[in-house]
Amino acid sequence: MQSGAGHSGWYVGSFLALGNGPINHIYSLALNHGLANTTSNWEDLQFYDEKGHGGRDFKEAFDRAEEPYKTLISRTGMSYRGCPAWMDGTLTYRDDVSPAGERIDNHEVDLSARSGFSLTGWRPKDKYDQAAEDYHFDWEWAQAPEQSSWITTVFNNNFTLDASRDRLSDKNVLSVDQKGFKHILQNEAATFLKLSNVLLSSAVTDLTYSNWGAAVKLESGVVLKAKYTLVTFSMGVLQHPEDVKFVPAWPEWKQEAINSMKMGTYTKVGRDERQPVGNESERVEKLSDKQVIDEVAQAHVPW
Repeated sequence: MQSGAGHSGWYVGSFLALGNGPINHIYSLALNHGLANTTSNWEDLQFYDEKGHGGRDFKEAFDRAEEPYKTLISRTGMSYRGCPAWMDGTLTYRDDVSPAGERIDNHEVDLSARSGFSLTGWRPKDKYDQAAEDYHFDWEWAQAPEQSSWITTVFNNNFTLDASRDRLSDKNVLSVDQKGFKHILQNEAATFLKLSNVLLSSAVTDLTYSNWGAAVKLESGVVLKAKYTLVTFSMGVLQHPEDVKFVPAWPEWKQEAINSMKMGTYTKVGRDERQPVGNESERVEKLSDKQVIDEVAQAHVPW
């Protein structure tokens, strides 16, 4: 089981936490290189199902799913033994531990986030509940609850987006710049990188490392040496040691971490606004269901 966070197109932790916390370095680069971004109004949401506007049922399911998710990942929470507060108000709160944290304190094994949801009283009952859960959990972590570690999900949230721990804030903004994220990389690289320092079509076969430096062997037989080497292989390469040989081999704890991960999947749906609009929600509301479907199907995706 695993848990990982990241939104392609989003800068997470974009603002100072409590006025003095750290800012996501990617967001700092975006500001330095003038990449356009915007905040989102998370209160202005429209809900649709296969019949068109989802209406009240969808909105109620969305609101109903938010509290269980907060309980699942919260730093302070409850013992999961007993009925959750949103069911009958008999919940016993504890000031120092979350449900997942309690498992660590009691030396209990980790469970999936799905088990955590169930033990804290949340079980999707229909398609609206399932869609709402997907929004709160799957979209945030790029994995389903069944594939995610309950404990690690809590760790990732609290040690990444908990401002009280001097971590990144939970604020984020969306990149709306047509230049894309590559603009950041290209402009930052232009400040120090020379074309003579770049090798293309140069497959790596071996990487030897120690406390004194690293040596990278290419398929051509050329060996490059440096004090430090930044490894950016994909997860698939790291999970197949026959592709690139690391000397010494990764320690067991790192091999376990690498082989417990899989690439998350995001499906982007983009729209090309050829005409400026005022209130987007009002514009969409005026469209027929067929027009909404056609607009999505014909969307121009600029990346």
